[in-house]
Amino acid sequence: MTSISATTSHSVTCTVDIPGRLPNAVFTLLPSTILTILTHSLAKQDIFFACRKFYTVHREYMAHSLVYTSHGTSVSLYNGRLDIVGCNIQGRGAAGDCDCPVLDRPIWVRLPPVLDVWHGFGAWFAQTARGLYGWGDNCEGCLGIASMNDSVTRPTRVLLPAPATYVQLFDSVTFFYTADGWFAAGWNAEGQLGFESAGENVTTPAPVPGSASVTHFTSSCGSTFAWTSQASGGRLLACGENDNGQLGTGYDETDDVYVLRPVPLPQGVSVTRIITNWQSTFFIAGDRCFVAGWNLYGQLGLGTSVDHVVHPVELPVPVDDVISGFGVSVFRRGNTLTVCGNNAGIQLPDTGSKILSPIPLPTPGPNDFRKLFIAGHALFCITNDGTVWARGSNARGIGLPSDVPAVTQWSRVGGLPPGVEYVEYWDGSTFFIGGEALYATGLNDVGQLGVESTDALVRVPVRVVRRPPVHVFRVATMKYDGV
Repeated sequence: MTSISATTSHSVTCTVDIPGRLPNAVFTLLPSTILTILTHSLAKQDIFFACRKFYTVHREYMAHSLVYTSHGTSVSLYNGRLDIVGCNIQGRGAAGDCDCPVLDRPIWVRLPPVLDVWHGFGAWFAQTARGLYGWGDNCEGCLGIASMNDSVTRPTRVLLPAPATYVQLFDSVTFFYTADGWFAAGWNAEGQLGFESAGENVTTPAPVPGSASVTHFTSSCGSTFAWTSQASGGRLLACGENDNGQLGTGYDETDDVYVLRPVPLPQGVSVTRIITNWQSTFFIAGDRCFVAGWNLYGQLGLGTSVDHVVHPVELPVPVDDVISGFGVSVFRRGNTLTVCGNNAGIQLPDTGSKILSPIPLPTPGPNDFRKLFIAGHALFCITNDGTVWARGSNARGIGLPSDVPAVTQWSRVGGLPPGVEYVEYWDGSTFFIGGEALYATGLNDVGQLGVESTDALVRVPVRVVRRPPVHVFRVATMKYDGV
């Protein structure tokens, strides 16, 4: 006899004799009830073949469900229904609370029929037949639900005048596209929402002036960029923080920009991607890369440490991808990596305090990396076999048992379960997300890791068992799927 149960608001328990005769009650179950049993219970896969009805429901679900995965949280959309499993910090799992950092079995999210899903930076949105709902990380009010609560643990209605057809999520900033045009919510201290002023955060989405021809946005660290349609000239616009000229607009580097202004790039240059972080900006156009902004450590890759660059300057070498953060930049060309910038943690393959011109960055194995992260004065790498590696400052613990102040070669981070996909970081505390659990290492002097250990410094990864009382910072991440 096999007993299976699904944890929902209504208890569903069915006892099945396999391979004996099935009780008649099984054949009267609705497909939605069977799906709840299959997805929410921890029954063995034998139950998929209990009868033709169970098999058909499971087959249809596997063939037609859409799965969205972001920073350790996995959402399945099937026939208008959402199920969530995985990372639940800051309410990403829509479970009603975030005291449990990881959901080990799917939760059925109670929503009107879901039509589309958007996600990013710990926040989730679902467009339903009755409007747009948001949950998860609400830092600076970016969910647009008229609330400043950092963590939103249940789907909450977003106050938009029309259904959203497209939602773009960034760290603490969200742009919504509707039939009435672009709206924005979240952090606006530097004028990055383009509202012609800066100041208080915007918790209810408001129209973005001058965005009628905008097709999409990108935003990071207080700086926002927008692309206009080809019919409108295919221009690149920018607004927000510009303390070091990182917008590339050429205006006084001490002035923030409160309205969308053109970025003066050479004629014929079509920027497809922008990487901006820590007041340094990289404009990617094919294999050409233009840079602007903060350059104190040489992180722009120009070979000099001139403090800032206010007009975009083209790098002399081709570039396919860039990540930048904490004064460090990593460039990828094919499967070759180079790095420059701040070397205070000796995380770069050199002994100088700052590297002005990009130098080769070896990977743990020959051309072996799937994801690369910059976190504080350390680098983390996930190789193709799923192993996590680290190098750099070890003063606050980067997952290695050694207490040496700095690790100058790639070293394996042990004690992690299979499936780690992300590294997140905040002020000396590092979180490893993915697989079956959430692990952490680093500073724990006020219990910020959410682990059972009371040690002020945790050097090797420990499982997180309660809600971490910190707002984690999504670090610069490079993904690579091969040439």
